[in-house]
Amino acid sequence: MQGNDNTGLFVIFGIIFLVIGFLLYWYRDYLPIGGGGSRKKTDVDAEIEELLDKIRQLARSHDYQKASLNVWAAFKVSASGFLGMEREPNQTARQFGISLMQFDGITQETVEPLYGLFEAARYGRDTISLQKFNAGLTGLHRFLQIAKQISIVMASGKQVEEGEIEDIEEFSEATA
Repeated sequence: MQGNDNTGLFVIFGIIFLVIGFLLYWYRDYLPIGGGGSRKKTDVDAEIEELLDKIRQLARSHDYQKASLNVWAAFKVSASGFLGMEREPNQTARQFGISLMQFDGITQETVEPLYGLFEAARYGRDTISLQKFNAGLTGLHRFLQIAKQISIVMASGKQVEEGEIEDIEEFSEATA
């Protein structure tokens, strides 16, 4: 009979371990423990991913006009979500792109292909060529890399070291 006295204790400890294990599994992305599991996607990441899927579909069907407008939409979402910059109603696309250059690492070469593509798609008479579309899409990917890095730096509260963002630009140019 002595062995049966511990059965209840084992059951209670088993339940406690299961509950703790479940909670650790459920909140693993929010706890500062464990080895870098996958980060949960934010709404901004999900919206950008959805726009990139639309861009891919439109580009496959050679509708570069609509795909270019979606490139601009992804650019605006990323500027708003990662950098906190909204386009003012009276601001042109060019002015919006230039206003983003206040962030260290975002240069004229980063934003010019994006607002150039948008202006051509929205206001131009000619159709968008594959070459112009690819330049804008490459610009979007470069901007996304830089904006995410700036967002991480801003969230950490640390000061940007001299040359840190330039290293990111060099990397994104090398991989483009």
